[in-house]
Amino acid sequence: MDIATFANIFVPLSAAVTCFVIVSLYLFHDRYNGRITPARILLYYFGCCIVNWSSVYAYFYWPSIFVVLNSFVLFTFIMVQILFYKFLFHLTRTNPSERFSRIHHLLPILIAVFLTILMLITPFELQLLSILGKGKFNGGSYLFFLVSNSKMPIRFVFSVVYTVLCFIRLYKYRNQVEHYSANYDKSSLGWVKTYLLLALSLIPIPLIGMLLPRDMAVGSSLLTVQCLVIVFQYSFLCFHTIIHNYISFDDADSKCELGDLCVEESQESSLAEPSSKVNITKAEFEEYMVKKRPFLNSDLKLVDLAGQLNTNRTYLSSFINSAYGMNFSRLVNHFRLMELKRLKQLKSMEGRTEKELAEMVGFGSYRNFKRFVAQDDC
Repeated sequence: MDIATFANIFVPLSAAVTCFVIVSLYLFHDRYNGRITPARILLYYFGCCIVNWSSVYAYFYWPSIFVVLNSFVLFTFIMVQILFYKFLFHLTRTNPSERFSRIHHLLPILIAVFLTILMLITPFELQLLSILGKGKFNGGSYLFFLVSNSKMPIRFVFSVVYTVLCFIRLYKYRNQVEHYSANYDKSSLGWVKTYLLLALSLIPIPLIGMLLPRDMAVGSSLLTVQCLVIVFQYSFLCFHTIIHNYISFDDADSKCELGDLCVEESQESSLAEPSSKVNITKAEFEEYMVKKRPFLNSDLKLVDLAGQLNTNRTYLSSFINSAYGMNFSRLVNHFRLMELKRLKQLKSMEGRTEKELAEMVGFGSYRNFKRFVAQDDC
């Protein structure tokens, strides 16, 4: 085994294993937290990545093992794309009633089942013969050869389709999230956009395996560069998930499994809306905001405020739009700005920087404050 081939397999495999362990520890530590659904999906994602990179090693050096795992490997090659889309789905789900469609799981299952059937009716020796051909027909069942060697084209198609779906999902989310969250830094999910841009650069990986001989492709310098991008991508994704750099609208599903088979527990959900709403007046709303100052919570969500006011978020959103002519995020930031101006007049706050005051009143970060001020001046 040459050093380039070893590095191109071992480095991303090690990164996937490391991230898998880190996310596992995070899930164990936060198992009672109720905010683990995205992290659980990410665990499956890194599990599939481990299988993917391990299978490349087996393909070249333990072909008999690869033959046994062939259909499972094909399944994980496809599921990597779907699992990231499901991960993003949960990050961007503002409506608790929205469910991830099982149709996304159906096609990879059917493809894997089809290959499994071919494996059952094709003698092991002929399967091994196809694998030893390293992408070239080496005798045996031609149908099995075509299906078994379809991993790269299938991976390419799914990479393109699901990357586009991710961008569409993120675009729609960013257009509506200000109606639900007052924390721009977390709710904007700018880091996900960075991840997706990196993903675009990785789409050619399957093409390398399609255009070059397999043994040449796995040791190519182009793959080396892309493997380094993958390592950064894994680390980047793991880091932002562990630090919870997103606003969770999805806590109700923390006990759901991967297939969204869960028991409805609306009485325990932070997203559950009261069965009856209490109408509020503008004066009552402003009195509550000034006295209780819920805006000091940088992660304040529309549903949190609705619960505090004993109403539901549909009514509260409509009330804010009609009474103030602005969305939830903008209104909350107005109250934060008023509080900041009040603090500036206090002697006890003398010596405090504007950055410190902005974070104290709930802006979360100075960047978020400056962004709001710039928009407010327009």
